[in-house]
Amino acid sequence: MEKSLYFLYVLILMVYMIGFIGCGDSGGDGDDDDDIITPWETAEPMLTARQQLVTLTLNQKIYAISGVISGPGTILNIVEEYDLLSGLFTT
Repeated sequence: MEKSLYFLYVLILMVYMIGFIGCGDSGGDGDDDDDIITPWETAEPMLTARQQLVTLTLNQKIYAISGVISGPGTILNIVEEYDLLSGLFTT
């Protein structure tokens, strides 16, 4: 399998999994408004736009690792962390 297709499949799987983390009634009060995130909400944009990155989820955080800047093809050596609870990216 081509490497770029593999990364695309992994990214799609991660987005699909992240969308269901906050689904349902997490507060037990019958109100879905207290969810962390749903598949239909827009989250904070990444600090660095990139493609062909690696993602990892751990302890309510999503890590965006490395990647390539489209156009010049520059390989990045940075890691950005998205906190699902605060909704913010940090490097």
